Amino acid sequence: MAMLGLEGEELKRGLHDLITSWESIIREAGSLEQAEDTLLHLEENDENFHKHDFIKALKQKLEEMLNSLIDDELDKHSTTGP
Repeated sequence: MAMLGLEGEELKRGLHDLITSWESIIREAGSLEQAEDTLLHLEENDENFHKHDFIKALKQKLEEMLNSLIDDELDKHSTTGP
């Protein structure tokens, strides 16, 4: 299953863009623990988090996969008669 934007060169480019955009945040952290904490909370603290192409592609793929799984589970548990 191809994951548009999440394979090969597109994956490398997307990750490179993320690291580049967050490099100053990582460098400003005083310790490894602070850097980890900052990275864990990027979505909350980076107003541009959802604008990154890699994040958009990841979100889209997760939604596609989860919607399919949820639909399958709903079909399994739905009542079709008495």
